[in-house]
Amino acid sequence: TLSGISNLSLLATTTIITQAVTPTPFLWLFPLCVFLLSFIIAFSGKWYQRGYYLGVLSFSILFLLLEMNTYISIKSYWFKTALIIFVQFLINLVCHSELYSSKPKPEKLTYFYLSISLGGVLGSITSALLAPLFFKDFWEFPLSLVLGVFLYVTIATTKSITWQQISSHLLVGTIILFFIILSVANSDKNNLGANQKVMHSQRNFYGVIKVTEEKIDQESAIQKTLFNGKINHGVQKFNTPDSGTPTSYYAPTGGIG
Repeated sequence: TLSGISNLSLLATTTIITQAVTPTPFLWLFPLCVFLLSFIIAFSGKWYQRGYYLGVLSFSILFLLLEMNTYISIKSYWFKTALIIFVQFLINLVCHSELYSSKPKPEKLTYFYLSISLGGVLGSITSALLAPLFFKDFWEFPLSLVLGVFLYVTIATTKSITWQQISSHLLVGTIILFFIILSVANSDKNNLGANQKVMHSQRNFYGVIKVTEEKIDQESAIQKTLFNGKINHGVQKFNTPDSGTPTSYYAPTGGIG
């Protein structure tokens, strides 16, 4: 389970930052490097402090969700990307550190590492194969956050001594879960302009395609835009004198023109 959550977080983070935040070449290298770094730190057995890292994990997820729900305004794409990768790093580090702390005796290490590999495969299958089939948007990233909250609550409550500690951890987990649900419910609203609305959304193994519509004046004129993630792939105006004029790639000053 821990290995599966960690791999799902890696792939979900890679997808969200390369297609829904900023389409920058080779950006996928950063989540992978962070994932491998968390393995090195965790299996060194020197740096993990359960209470400290769980606290930072819960605070970081909550801060990210406040930004995703526009309660906190961060305009820098690079800062948003760094924040998402940092949350992934914490999830990876907690998962791998708990794996290290649960390692068996040497004679059972073969099955231990086999189970880690199997969990990683299941997490990868969930993100790469099942998510495009069953999700219409990049819901695997909110899913990874939900699993991160589950990880925090499970570990924190099982290691707590008093009911006051358990109830405080459950309260924090509930608050974070509420903001995750709010973020999913308002995902289109937070990513679109005030007058834009999604007319069509479709997903395949390459990404999410959306067609949005917005009014461009007080009359019946509208504008439709095709998006692949954050990339604008075409604009067309309707009910305007220039509605037949090619735009975007097909404009007179573009490559085809």
